[in-house]
Amino acid sequence: MAPPTSAERTSEDSSSPTQPFLEQRIPFREEFLRPPRSSLSWFIHILAFCVSLTLGLVALTMKPSSLQCTHQLSPYSPLIEEGLIKYESKNFDNEFDKPSNYRGQPSKLTEASWKALWETPAIGVPREKLEVLNKSGPTSLNWFHAPPSPDHGARDELAALVEVFHQLHCINTLRLEVHKDSYHDHFGEWPDGSGPGNEAIKKTHIDHCIELLRITLMCTSDVTPLLFIDDPHAFQGRTPDFNTMHSCRNFWEIREWVEKMGLSEGSGRTSRHLIQAVTRSDNSDWVLNDDIYPRAAQEAGCLMIAPADAVCIEPPMIMKRLLHDIRHKDGMSPQRHLYTHVDSNGLSTSPPSFVARTVPWFLQLAFFFTAFGFLAFRYQTVATDQVCTSRLSSYSPVIDAGIIRYTSYNIAGDFEQPSIYRGRPTNQTETAWNKLFMAPGINIPETKLPLLNKSSTASWLRTPKKNGDGYVGYLEVFHQLHCLHMVRLKIYEKAYEEEFGYPASQFESQGTAVTATHIDHCLETLRLNVMCTADVTPVMIVADDTAPLGRYVDFNTMHKCRNFWDIRAWVDQNKVID
Repeated sequence: MAPPTSAERTSEDSSSPTQPFLEQRIPFREEFLRPPRSSLSWFIHILAFCVSLTLGLVALTMKPSSLQCTHQLSPYSPLIEEGLIKYESKNFDNEFDKPSNYRGQPSKLTEASWKALWETPAIGVPREKLEVLNKSGPTSLNWFHAPPSPDHGARDELAALVEVFHQLHCINTLRLEVHKDSYHDHFGEWPDGSGPGNEAIKKTHIDHCIELLRITLMCTSDVTPLLFIDDPHAFQGRTPDFNTMHSCRNFWEIREWVEKMGLSEGSGRTSRHLIQAVTRSDNSDWVLNDDIYPRAAQEAGCLMIAPADAVCIEPPMIMKRLLHDIRHKDGMSPQRHLYTHVDSNGLSTSPPSFVARTVPWFLQLAFFFTAFGFLAFRYQTVATDQVCTSRLSSYSPVIDAGIIRYTSYNIAGDFEQPSIYRGRPTNQTETAWNKLFMAPGINIPETKLPLLNKSSTASWLRTPKKNGDGYVGYLEVFHQLHCLHMVRLKIYEKAYEEEFGYPASQFESQGTAVTATHIDHCLETLRLNVMCTADVTPVMIVADDTAPLGRYVDFNTMHKCRNFWDIRAWVDQNKVID
């Protein structure tokens, strides 16, 4: 092919812009080395990076949900698996002489109210859940099967009670015994008012209920502070404020679910006696003459024009001059077909290489899955015991101190389980009981009063100046154990008088009316606490042909309990008032 004539070169030059060639905008080195990218591709990369970054930030700041914490701090229960448990922060309505349908002398209203609390059917527990309840193994008992369901027929489920209703049954049992004279010595739980006819069984049942409630109170260890109003005219110069702040479960929704999902027995309900009994790739590939030269960056940034020629990148003005000279060199045709992938400025218009296309996406995916995996890991591990204790509890300095720990075990709740805390009062039993609840007060900082839903303008009993700047608080668990002991005192009043001679003064010194009010207040305190914690642990039933009704209840239930004695020791170490 003949070389271009001078006229042709002149014609070609005349088609160029009027701006002098050397004054035209000259691309920088980076523009030569990077082919132009699609704006859509950039948008997708940025969006993907933002999504991954958001996932990572969510994982870092994640807090456990109440459902996660319920799983973390509770043993297995079908109600927890259903996601039924919710929480509400509220103050107990528990003034000392507050009227209630559940307190006072027995009446049709009180009896109907109590039956509406605890008389519920059993529920079904899948057999494969026995292991998580610590009820499997070679010594496993003959568990009572759930009766066939009208909707599902026979099923491999076992019958179980729900612990909260057993606990409420026990409080009712103690209430009936306290008010037995109003029932004409009727124990209250047996059909037709006949009673068991055996005083020993009756006392064993009462002792079992006191022991069950003691274990329950120590297991939950409610560390909510109870404050005192400074009142010179009150007993000991102070009046306790029993309307304490709590985070409570949705008891009535739990009860409704149990009623709806409860097992039937024959044509009726399960007997109530069971309860009783982006990154970016810096790829600099160039495409010329339909050849790919990924070595451009490594070879001093040389632009491969032809197999025999190479133009190495120099300062921009020189590079522009070289390109001009190559295109107009005498004896060389323009051969524009060789530059089909290069625009008029020498920039690549070819699609990116396979590596250029895949590496950015690979890095994006790696970043995304790393962030997603971290999020999943945090979701599984964020619900620790300590975090969940704060999440599901009202404020307490004990929680802030970080001393609460949990242990999972089966409580020793056999009907006749020996215990130092049960039976006829002795010096040994009373010493043991006094160690449970006779605890000192601790300091509650003034800044924490809003967390307890208490006004700082009230006349709260202040902590002695030498012990801190705040108010005196007494932990609810000790108040609850005191109340249980008061009920025990009343039930064993004659035995105490025979043994020690002081129950008469313990009660009668305040007057009969005050004593009755105190006992009713204590029963109400126990009821409010049990309904608030709403323990939904399954209580399994054992099939036994020799037992009444052909079965009995296994009270050795699985629980995850707080470290009561460590809490008690911390209170002693941080006391501000005896």
